[in-house]
Amino acid sequence: MVATIGPLYSLFRRSFVYRIQNMKRVLLVLVFVLVVGGFVRGWFVFSGPQRNPETKKVDVNLTIDPEKMKDDARRLEEEAEELKDRASEEFRKE
Repeated sequence: MVATIGPLYSLFRRSFVYRIQNMKRVLLVLVFVLVVGGFVRGWFVFSGPQRNPETKKVDVNLTIDPEKMKDDARRLEEEAEELKDRASEEFRKE
């Protein structure tokens, strides 16, 4: 019995580690897509560099627009509701 527990535990542990690694990759891709999509949709905006001639430092600002995010979320909900209604109408016709 002891001889079979070792390989099974090792197999389970490797499988678990691979699942965690895959979940981390998926999470990283989702965050990347969210950030890129946020820049495309105008949720996040970088302001141009402003050089301070006295200190020779460059200021770059990130602006986040939560109202734009809320508007896009509301619009997405409305479109999903319309799509759901159209799908249910098509289903009832058949």
